[in-house]
Amino acid sequence: MYMSQILYLQECSPTHLRGFNSFLSEITYAIMTLCGTLLGTPSVLGDHLAILMLIPIPFCVVFLISSFFLHETPKFLYLIKNDQDAAEKSIRFYHGPTADIKSVLHEINQV
Repeated sequence: MYMSQILYLQECSPTHLRGFNSFLSEITYAIMTLCGTLLGTPSVLGDHLAILMLIPIPFCVVFLISSFFLHETPKFLYLIKNDQDAAEKSIRFYHGPTADIKSVLHEINQV
């Protein structure tokens, strides 16, 4: 799951933000590791394993529901599905309405 997050962030982001988004996933991983370590100490929730295991469930439900509203990545739509119209809609969704669609498709084509 974690590796798919990195791939998703790299494929949907503009070229000039790809490195930052990859780094952002590393920061997210470090923060979640820190939270798990702190909550897992015996003085917090370490002795209550059932409660500790239930904590991520609300976050997972929110992320699962939000995934239904996200578009496929422009690279997938353009290179694999060969659907330029859907790729353009995806670019507008991820890069904003002022994105230069032709240059983004040209960058995708060079991969």
